[in-house]
Amino acid sequence: MLRPKKVPKEDKPFTRRSRPTPQASRLLLTSSLAGVLLIVILAIVFIPRGLDWEGRQAPRVTLVFSDNPEWQVNVTAVSKEAALSSFAVEVRRGDLAINPTPIPSLGPEVTFVDGDADGQLSSGDSFRLAVSPNGAYTFVLHHLPSESVIAFLLFP
Repeated sequence: MLRPKKVPKEDKPFTRRSRPTPQASRLLLTSSLAGVLLIVILAIVFIPRGLDWEGRQAPRVTLVFSDNPEWQVNVTAVSKEAALSSFAVEVRRGDLAINPTPIPSLGPEVTFVDGDADGQLSSGDSFRLAVSPNGAYTFVLHHLPSESVIAFLLFP
């Protein structure tokens, strides 16, 4: 003879008898706020790195003028090395503006010296200037992919 299957009893839905204690509520709120704060801090740290514009963001360049033994502009620091073809140089005398010239095809008044011969703008490189010693000049370095001026230097 076949026995009928035993059907499990349905569980009653959970009903809380009383509210949680104030300490438990405070702990839940505090841990939730700590989680939100952690996410905000991570966003502050990582979103700027994510906005690198796929390599088109201009590097930061620090320039120093030297007149020993000839006039030259030395590159002392570069945040990210980049190919020379992505930069252009402009030398202004007073208010006279000259169109920026890409580094590989500089004119006779500006000569680029690649200090480590790697084909990139890096620390230790320099620009030799053959300009008239009288007058005030401005050396301007352009970043072509971002179309921005990344460094300028007034000399002498």
